[in-house]
Amino acid sequence: MADLVTVDDVRDVLDQITTSEHDVLLATFCAEVQGMVELYLGFTFSGYTSATTAVAYGRGTPWLVPPPHQAGSITSVTYEPAYGGTATNIVGWVEQPDGSLYFPGSWYGRLWYSGQRYVVTGNFGIGTTWPVEVKQVATEIVVNKFKEREKGMFSDVIGVEGAGGDTAIGYKGTFTKYQKMVLDRTKFKYRPLVIA
Repeated sequence: MADLVTVDDVRDVLDQITTSEHDVLLATFCAEVQGMVELYLGFTFSGYTSATTAVAYGRGTPWLVPPPHQAGSITSVTYEPAYGGTATNIVGWVEQPDGSLYFPGSWYGRLWYSGQRYVVTGNFGIGTTWPVEVKQVATEIVVNKFKEREKGMFSDVIGVEGAGGDTAIGYKGTFTKYQKMVLDRTKFKYRPLVIA
């Protein structure tokens, strides 16, 4: 499994740290943040399978969208009829830069049948390289944790609760709005396609 954020990544930002006296603490924060991000996303970038099969369903278009896979690793696609019949190896498709499988030619040419099951053989997964923007978010969180460790900023609740039921309580979130937006975009991009 690839490290999301490392002590060296944090040192590049925290240039005031010139010795290794904080390395153990930073390594702990890095592991905690990776766990937080993986929990939030619901997946991790742990590499590819090797020549396994996955199922993709046609949408009635010339493009079939298989689960995330290593570019160029798809070796075969088999059509499995819904109500029995003979499975058929599909040929003539071309893998596109976005990973979809396309039938060249006109829109009215060959289509991947809508709702039909296709068994795709390839190296599936989402790789071992975390997106740069997610690494940046993780680095920011580790830096914030390090800077705030002596300020008492780890409380979930900031403020006071007044007498008589009046409240002036705010909650300090783990992610800023921008960080949450980056993580939500990553989750949206990969999560629906991650192989369980």
